[in-house]
Amino acid sequence: MSKKNGNTNVPTSEVEVQEAAPTPEPETAIAKVEAPGYLSPACQDMAGNPNPLFIQRYGAKLKITTKPSITDIKKVIGKLPEVLKDKITKLLQQMNPDRPGMILADDRPQFTELRINQGVGDDPNRPENCTVGTFYVTTRKNVGKEFVGTPIALWEGRTMWPSRDEVVKAPVCTSMDRIVGHKYGLCETCHNRPWKDGKQTNCSNDVVIFMLPKDLSDLIMVRFNRSSVKAGQQLITFAKKDIVQWQRWFSLTTEKKTQGERRWYEMRVAPIEGDGVEKEVPDDLLEFGGLLSSMAMHDYILPGLARIYRLAQDTTLPEEPVGDDTLAKPKGYNDFSM
Repeated sequence: MSKKNGNTNVPTSEVEVQEAAPTPEPETAIAKVEAPGYLSPACQDMAGNPNPLFIQRYGAKLKITTKPSITDIKKVIGKLPEVLKDKITKLLQQMNPDRPGMILADDRPQFTELRINQGVGDDPNRPENCTVGTFYVTTRKNVGKEFVGTPIALWEGRTMWPSRDEVVKAPVCTSMDRIVGHKYGLCETCHNRPWKDGKQTNCSNDVVIFMLPKDLSDLIMVRFNRSSVKAGQQLITFAKKDIVQWQRWFSLTTEKKTQGERRWYEMRVAPIEGDGVEKEVPDDLLEFGGLLSSMAMHDYILPGLARIYRLAQDTTLPEEPVGDDTLAKPKGYNDFSM
């Protein structure tokens, strides 16, 4: 899976998966992580430098996460109506990981991103004729005032940004599960945690969702951060009500906000509703959505989590719960399959 968007930052998030049975030796747990098909590259990442907390939290997911084989993909495509076969084939060709220049520095695929033109900055991936307050994708194409798609895979995380006067604007620390950050380790004990002691910090929560657009043109990464994070949380709440999270179409729009002389645009999310409109994803596409979800987990999410845990300075579990006892009482969020 691959796409190029010019952004090589490690994304952020929150995921909870069923914990693997505890084992005395982390190396033993890694050695037992085997499955048919293409094993997640996260296994290879952790094999050289296993992190006990990563294995504890994601070992069970590693054991069952495989990339769909070519045979699996062909079977699913073969069931599709002719009108969808061509679109899906072109979509998969765009996601071909063997294309040169389409892989992130840490060997994870890079995706097209949906962004809002806030009227500031010099994003080289923004079309020159993009209207302020509308969407565009990082393949330099305008989307307009509305984006319609369905969520395929997601995570809830955090990003710590540098101060405004810093020259380098890349994230200082990122987390894909709001449990461990790649630089400062455990979020629970980090003095930069959002609203620690009731004070705002440079760290903030975000939600990242892979979405399949209704026109099936691409697999799009949507980052809900800063003032738009509530829209991302709302989309998760909506999707949890369905049998699978890619069951319904959702509309993403923007809303203008002002505060003094400041002006910005926030994302808004709502299920597609109304008479005479397609509200649910066609049954023919549901199985394909499952394939895309597995591919995203295998190629991007688990390797990203593994890399963050490997880079983290300190992931030692505290003897007693600190703060909101996140680690002591997992919330039971059922990963990405809901």
